[in-house]
Amino acid sequence: RFKENISAKSVARECSINEDYLNFIFKKEFGFTVTEYIRKKRLEYADILLKSTDLPISEIAFNSGFQSIQTFNRLYKKIYNMSPTQNRKYKTEQ
Repeated sequence: RFKENISAKSVARECSINEDYLNFIFKKEFGFTVTEYIRKKRLEYADILLKSTDLPISEIAFNSGFQSIQTFNRLYKKIYNMSPTQNRKYKTEQ
């Protein structure tokens, strides 16, 4: 459900546990917080769409669960070391 508007707080509420405790357990088991996991899944999905479709980048961002194109661009560049636009251009040159 990573494409939905979810957060660690909403996941904790659904599990009937405290958000801090959820993040503690999640980080202990997986090495990152619930928020980091959701972000990772969204970026992985966006990267697949970017490489396999011609959808506009804004549509990819929103389809991946991001509420803001600016946030999507910033996080994408941080993880992939290039902007979505640069990555798409690189893909077409291959």
